[in-house]
Amino acid sequence: MHVRSKKNRSGSISVVVVDKSSGRYKELHTVGVPKEESKIESFRQKGLEWIRRRKLAMQPELDLYGEERRILEYEVEMTERVVANIDNILINGAELILDRVFDRIGFFFFSDSLPQKKYFLPLLPLTNQ
Repeated sequence: MHVRSKKNRSGSISVVVVDKSSGRYKELHTVGVPKEESKIESFRQKGLEWIRRRKLAMQPELDLYGEERRILEYEVEMTERVVANIDNILINGAELILDRVFDRIGFFFFSDSLPQKKYFLPLLPLTNQ
């Protein structure tokens, strides 16, 4: 199945969904007749959407990881919101945030004997002191 623009006898252009089976093109659906040349692309997009829905009706997709994907998308969205709302971070502010992050992922679990501050040096902005 694909979308095709076809000239009519009247001279107008129709956007149709066609399928080639048994060597012949068969019109499955007429999307519309655009009055302007600029509207043809929007009709083509509607035709592609019709094909997608038709294929889903004929052979539904299995969503094996739907719930996990929705959770991950939600987490990414929330993270982007938080990052977008950060105006500035003080020098000790970055340290406070990174302390909590590293502590949660278990970064400091094995490095109790090592000074923890040296791990922050590449992550903090350079300042004149």
